[in-house]
Amino acid sequence: MYAHPFSLLLAIGALLVSSTLLGCNETQIPEDFELSLGEGGGVTGRWTVHRVANNGDVFLRGQGSDPKDELVGTLSETHMNELWQALRDSALMTEAPNETGNMTRMLRVTANGQDYDARWPMQVGGDPSTIEQLYMTCTGILQEANSKN
Repeated sequence: MYAHPFSLLLAIGALLVSSTLLGCNETQIPEDFELSLGEGGGVTGRWTVHRVANNGDVFLRGQGSDPKDELVGTLSETHMNELWQALRDSALMTEAPNETGNMTRMLRVTANGQDYDARWPMQVGGDPSTIEQLYMTCTGILQEANSKN
């Protein structure tokens, strides 16, 4: 059967659009992936921040006048994939809050040449907000990986 050239162009266009959209929701961890998450503030102004590099290395950010990152562990490929999936599936990439409180939590993600930064007051009690749930998921993955090392 003979296909009309316009129909063929539409089919090719649809394939190109769908492959582009699938690329935006990639499952592979981007080469430039990095996650920083932590909490701090209050009377002392001290922060506890962990940084996860794209190779799975986990660093604890130092405090004081000469802060240096200390390697505290390495995530397995499985834990890295869980972490990336949780971040990718969250609204962080589109709806990052930017609020502070006496005690503040933060998530900062670099992926695919973009930076996503969220800050919000630490939540005490009640049902956790969406961003709080994401934070708890990420810290839970770090804690689980740490307990297996």
